Amino acid sequence: MPDFTARQAEIMFESERRARRLMEQQLEAANSEVRFASLARTRLRLARDLHDTLVHSIVALLTQIRLTRHFLATDPARVSDGLAVAEEAAITGLARARDAIARLRMPDDLEPGSDVEKMLSDFAQQTGIEVSTQIADAARPGLQDHATTIRRILGEALRNVEAHAKARRVRFDAVVERTEAGARLIVDVRDDGRGFDGTVPRQGHFGLIGMAEFAELAGGQCAVESAPGAGTLVRTSLPLTVSATNDRSGAVGA
Repeated sequence: MPDFTARQAEIMFESERRARRLMEQQLEAANSEVRFASLARTRLRLARDLHDTLVHSIVALLTQIRLTRHFLATDPARVSDGLAVAEEAAITGLARARDAIARLRMPDDLEPGSDVEKMLSDFAQQTGIEVSTQIADAARPGLQDHATTIRRILGEALRNVEAHAKARRVRFDAVVERTEAGARLIVDVRDDGRGFDGTVPRQGHFGLIGMAEFAELAGGQCAVESAPGAGTLVRTSLPLTVSATNDRSGAVGA
């Protein structure tokens, strides 16, 4: 009888060891997935910041250098002014690159909340473009939950408006859409600019792809609708948590 009891205990302990090893392996696998996802987010974040800073700045600098070279052959008196503009473009690009590096050093979960109203107000002040904002009370918790994603997408949308759209007005709307599948935050950024043909592939516009990728990382979607002469709409749809949907009720239509 004692031998049988000891054997049972040995079997039980061995089973516990195997179960513990299995749990440790599963935990390690889960940790590996988390590390991989974190690395993917970091790489995407780096690519986005490189696009937002270096690509824009280098294009501006290259354009000015080519223009200055043209002045050298056709109007030498304007070369000095051209060099001054090129120098300013380089200084601006350097400042933006340093700002991007500072942001990369800050983890996503430590970044400040997305104050979209301040972003829009600053944009209007800097560009002279008229901006209107309508945020439903029900959407505010969702804007906070998805702070980083919204800030990135809105920032890219506003940069595109400033650089390409030749718009006079920009409208920002945020509402909550409720369906049987659950509640979603719907954010629209619309401009009245010249638009573009969305069916024609556009080279050098990683920013549009980046917006979609950032939304996908948050479990959502981001689509761009545009047509020549009809302005552009950037629509982002993101899932809401139960707490975000219960914080407030009601929505404002776009």
